[in-house]
Order: sequence, then structure tokens, then C-alpha cells
Amino acid sequence: MSLTETPTASACPGCTAMPDPGKDATRKADAIQSIELALPGIHCAGCIASVERGLTRLPEVSAARVNLSQKRVRIDTAGEVAPETLIDHLASIGYEARHLDSDLLGPRADDTGRDLMMRLAVAGFAMMNVMLLSVAVWSGAADATRDLFHWISASIALPTIA
Repeated sequence: MSLTETPTASACPGCTAMPDPGKDATRKADAIQSIELALPGIHCAGCIASVERGLTRLPEVSAARVNLSQKRVRIDTAGEVAPETLIDHLASIGYEARHLDSDLLGPRADDTGRDLMMRLAVAGFAMMNVMLLSVAVWSGAADATRDLFHWISASIALPTIA
């Protein structure tokens, strides 16, 4: 048997009985749309079960998965379904839902927060080193030693301020 031939026998009888998904599976995967909704009112396993059961009853919904810690539901739909339709359906079964844009929630969405966190880290690093050097002044260092530690502290603090 060459490398280009496909084997006709399989170790699993179910694999030989299953049709080859091939191009049909990629078409189905392309047709699936994922929608994320926020569910601020869920709080228990019963809420999760009723939301997932209620959504999967819709014919256009192929799967629904609730994340209780984030209070979100991810809905996989076959074809184009408006989020408002799903929100209205969830309202009819007693759950408030809001549409989430997953692109805005991604890691690149918070450049300002990342910038502020970096500034806070640099300030914290400098503050701890200046405090370490000031221990010598507090413990009674005199004259040249005290002045040296002040200059070292200034050389750490000035670039941090800049």
C-alpha cells in the first residue's frame, strides 16, 4: 500500500461505517456562528440547566454553554441568527440577557489598563528600592554614607518620575 492510498480496513468497526466528513464538515464548521450573551441574573445550577435547555429547544441553536463564574452563555447557531432573537427568547423564559462583543473583550482591548499596570509596577519597584536604601539613614548612618544613600535613592526616583 502506498502513502497516498487510504486503508479500507479499520480497527474500529464504527469508523468504517461512518461516512467520510471531508468537505461537508468544513462547510458546516464555517456555517456555525457563535454568539456570547451576558446573563447577570443566573446564580445556580438550575439556572444553567434551564438556560441551556431553553436555548437548545430553538431549531437554529446547535449548542449552548453557560459559564456561571463569568455569567455568560456561548451559543453556537447554524446560520445567521440575530442576537436580539436569542435575547427575546431568554426573556420569555425569565432570564435577562445582554449582547457581548467578544472582539472588545479580547486581550488587545485594554491597552490603557496594561499601560497603567506597567507604570504601577515600575513605581512599586522604585519605591521598594528607595525604602531599602532609606533603612541605612533610619538606622543612623552619618555624613558621607547618608549622602551616598540619598544620591542613590534620587538616581532611582528621578527616572521613575520621568
